[in-house]
Formats: sequence, C-alpha cells, structure tokens
Amino acid sequence: MNDLVWRLLIDAPQSGPKNMAVDEALLRVADEKPDAARPILRFYQWCPSAISIGYGQQAEQFDYESYKEKGYGFVRRLTGGGAIFHHRELTFSFVAPVFTFGGTPDTDKVYSFLNLGLVEGLRLLGADVQQRGCEDASRNDSATFCTVRTSPYDIVSSGRKLLGSAQRWTKRVVLEHGFLPIENNPLTPEVLSLRQLLGREVDFTEMMESICKGFRFECGVELEPGTLSSEEAKQADEFKLKYESDEWSFRR
Repeated sequence: MNDLVWRLLIDAPQSGPKNMAVDEALLRVADEKPDAARPILRFYQWCPSAISIGYGQQAEQFDYESYKEKGYGFVRRLTGGGAIFHHRELTFSFVAPVFTFGGTPDTDKVYSFLNLGLVEGLRLLGADVQQRGCEDASRNDSATFCTVRTSPYDIVSSGRKLLGSAQRWTKRVVLEHGFLPIENNPLTPEVLSLRQLLGREVDFTEMMESICKGFRFECGVELEPGTLSSEEAKQADEFKLKYESDEWSFRR
C-alpha cells in the first residue's frame, strides 16, 4: 500500500442527513466501479449537532422530540453500533475497494491499518493514545450510546475511549467512519475529548492536518485533495432525501 494515492475530501459543516448521504454516495459509486476507484479519506463536521443512531437501533428508545426542541439533528447511520452525539468533533470516513486490503473482506485489517494513521496523528498533537487491542471486560454491546461500548479497535488513552468507528461492507467495497471529540458534549459528558486529554484548545484544522501527517508517515500513503465527482454529488443529493425521511429514521 505504500504507493497508494488516496483522495482527500474536506467538507464544511453540514447536517446529519447530508453527511450520511455523502458517505453512502462514496460507497455506492465506488461499488459500481471498484476497479477504477481510489481509496477516499474524508473529514467532516456536523451543523447542527446531531444524534446518529446505529443501523439496527430502534429510534423509539430515544427522546426524539426533546432533541428536536434543543435544536439537535437526528439521523440513522448506514453502519451499526450504538448512538453517537456529534457535537464539537472531527468525523472521518474512509471508502476503498476490497482489493486494497488483499481482495477479501477483513474487518480487522482495515480497522488496524487506519488506526495506524489515526494514532500517529494524535501522537503528533501530543496525545498519549493507542489502539485498545483487546476486549475490555466491561464490554456492553447493548448500551444505547456507542461511547459506553468497547471494542478492540477503539483508540484509547489510559483505557478511556477517545475514538470509535464502525464499518459497512459490500462484496467489493468497505466504508468506515468514526468520531473524534474535540470538546466534551452535553449529552455524553463521560466521553473523553481531545481538549481534556491535551489540556489545551485544538481546532478542526489542526486535528485534520495532524492526522493527515499520521497517514503519510505511518501508512506511507499520499493524500490528494479533491472534491466530489459529479456522480458522487448527484447520488449524495438523492440519498439526502432518504436520510431526512421518517421512513428511514424510524424504520424497524
């Protein structure tokens, strides 16, 4: 993978439905022509702050009207796992053909490879972090919020979860996206934030640039800035309607 050139997409803050629509568009377009697809690393933010629930979660367990009154968004993700409150954070997504990682679906290989770049980028900021690497005895897959759940692929500091991620696979392409809190948020105050860990303010641009360096240094990849293709943008607009709909958000 050392000679790969990845596409780098950096988006302005967008709504939950638009963010999820772009991620799905990148996945679907790559799945249509995987032989011509290059790996994509995307960084984005949320405006307004929003709760994203896992693909298999029941929306009825959440106080949707209360979130709406507070001005928060609400959206169902394409990936599984628990709910996440996206407040002041850097969110990333990664899309790549399966052959990038040897030709067969391998969740461990993708999580671990991406964590190399993420961990190195965070260390460049001064954070003492590492991949958890083993199942925590307090694992709770049924917890409502993802931040309470543990995974061997979490990035942690002194055992506390800082960064979590989830994947969605087709037969030919993988999507992974994850969240990295910049500051503590009001719905899940137990979540470790980068500001808390470093003891100083960090902004989106500083985090993004450091993580890009981490991928270059640790993973040996080049990142080529770009924008959505016309087909990706078209499909993103179409998927946005799905992610805005109650039919999707409250599906059973």
